[in-house]
Amino acid sequence: MPAVDVPEVRVEPRVAVAPASAALIVVDMQNDFVMPGGALVVADAAGTIPAIQRLLALARAEGMAVFFTQDTHDPGDPEFAIWGQHVLRGSWGWRIVDDCLQIKGGRGYETADSLRTHGERPDPVERMMRDWRINLLFEGSSEVMRLFIAREAVDTHLKVAGDLVNPKASASAKLKAGFRAASFYTAWYPKQWLGWGRWPRYGEFGPLATHLRFVNRASRKLARTLFHAMVRFGPRLEKKQAVLFRLVDVGAELLAISASCSRAVMMVGNDPGNRGPIRMADLVSRQSRRKVRQLFGSVFDNDDDRTYRLAQGVLRGEEAWLEEGMVRLVNRLRSR
Repeated sequence: MPAVDVPEVRVEPRVAVAPASAALIVVDMQNDFVMPGGALVVADAAGTIPAIQRLLALARAEGMAVFFTQDTHDPGDPEFAIWGQHVLRGSWGWRIVDDCLQIKGGRGYETADSLRTHGERPDPVERMMRDWRINLLFEGSSEVMRLFIAREAVDTHLKVAGDLVNPKASASAKLKAGFRAASFYTAWYPKQWLGWGRWPRYGEFGPLATHLRFVNRASRKLARTLFHAMVRFGPRLEKKQAVLFRLVDVGAELLAISASCSRAVMMVGNDPGNRGPIRMADLVSRQSRRKVRQLFGSVFDNDDDRTYRLAQGVLRGEEAWLEEGMVRLVNRLRSR
């Protein structure tokens, strides 16, 4: 591998910049250059990560613009003849090192010190949980997706009868919406009761057919329940997020059952001697069916209003007694 001559660079002990007119640029901190196993690792590059973390925290705290550059190559790049294949577009080696680019509310990598700089409680546990990468969904993502799916689910109803529950709609608009609703729901609503989701339907799924029949029946019940929620809550439904989330979760569980059973049947078809996929899909479906029943049962019979009132009291400081006797984690760490 060719050697790279790195020129001597003078490092200033202190640099002062105006945040409003300056920017922090992090250059090519990519896995292939930094991480063990990279295609073109630069010696000691990983050792610069802590310093970059501190710079990122300072820059974000001062509102300074931050930019990350990425060296990018496509297959067949002439440079590969000199340095070998590296930072191939879309590959693991092309990605910026996670430790340099963590996600937290639109800011860069966060430590207990940077949280303190932002005026937030500097609990290092928050950083630890992020570093462990339990999953790639960050705060808010699940809730936003639920709201988006719920909005899509009620879109047809809003187009048909939205003006009926819209307090700002004119009398003529409400009248037109009433005619549209009568025409639409006369045909649509009975179908949500009269479909057939029993034996022998879905017999091609063998022992998993019972789960697909459940999905068929529950899908129609989901449509009915969403309609009933719109009738019951009217325009207040958009603020009943817990209700909407339960209905979205029902849909997600029904999708999980359908996907699991379909894939299991396909896998057994390719390897008839392996019945493991059937057993696995059966258990997953049974567990999901139990969740679906619980979710349906709590759509209208729940403690949402009581929970909301208590939460408002917590925000007003009425439940501060809960904090009595607590030992803050940051203070405990300092005492060691």
